Amino acid sequence: MADQARDYSNTKYALSILDTVFFLAFLFIFLGLGFSQFLAQRLSFPLYLLVVSAIYYLLNLPLNFYQSYALEHKYSLSKQNIPQWLADQLKSGAISYIIGIILVSAFYLILKYYPAGWWLVISAFWIFFSLVLAKLVPVVIIPLFFKYKKLSDEVLRQRIIALAEKMKV
Repeated sequence: MADQARDYSNTKYALSILDTVFFLAFLFIFLGLGFSQFLAQRLSFPLYLLVVSAIYYLLNLPLNFYQSYALEHKYSLSKQNIPQWLADQLKSGAISYIIGIILVSAFYLILKYYPAGWWLVISAFWIFFSLVLAKLVPVVIIPLFFKYKKLSDEVLRQRIIALAEKMKV
């Protein structure tokens, strides 16, 4: 069991590194060959972000599929079928798109109105945004992907509640 956990963990780390290298290569090629400038001159920012995200997603789809679907099934960590996986991918993409628009728009607005101290204002905004997300994620975003249900083992449930109260959670 420990060997399986180690193999899974090592595979996840290796795939994360590969994903990061692929992302950086995509950015360098996209910027270096002028695709970014070409699209930026012709599209509004929200549409630009959507097109770039869609291109990256499609190019990264084989790696993403293996990392988030095939590998999870290989180690029996998921019972999700492909239509459910696709639905989660769409939800995740929509959430990422909305957050991306908010963050990049805020960055440019702050840069425009606070050219001297932009880094300080952006830092404060990021901290505030992170706190808001920390409150929203458990009640709004996680239920989009997972269904909460009451623990059927009442003894275990009471022990967990007692531990949470003891830890002031």
